[in-house]
Amino acid sequence: MRAQAVKSQARFHFHPRDEKLYPRLVSAIYAAEPGQLVGPIRVRDGYSIFRVQGRNPGRVEPYEQVQRRARALLRRERENAAFTSFVKDLRQRYQSRVEIDERALKVALPDSLVQGT
Repeated sequence: MRAQAVKSQARFHFHPRDEKLYPRLVSAIYAAEPGQLVGPIRVRDGYSIFRVQGRNPGRVEPYEQVQRRARALLRRERENAAFTSFVKDLRQRYQSRVEIDERALKVALPDSLVQGT
């Protein structure tokens, strides 16, 4: 059993956003009836067997409750875009000045990262 499953007593709560990470698993979850035992389903790190215990209906939270989160998310997206643009500009501007010291890189990183494995 996965460590995460042990910590949560094998109970998981899935959201639509999890579909990008676990497409097969989430589609099987949505297709299953409550109480139905499903699996094994092949996932990235093995297999999953599950039973849907129940479903909670989706709801839209009032703007007043999500306003701070929405603003923080928007601010974070803008910061990420600005940082990405900044790094892209630096790479273009200083591309000819970048030198990789292979000897120092081998000392600093494990072999698996240097070799790309």
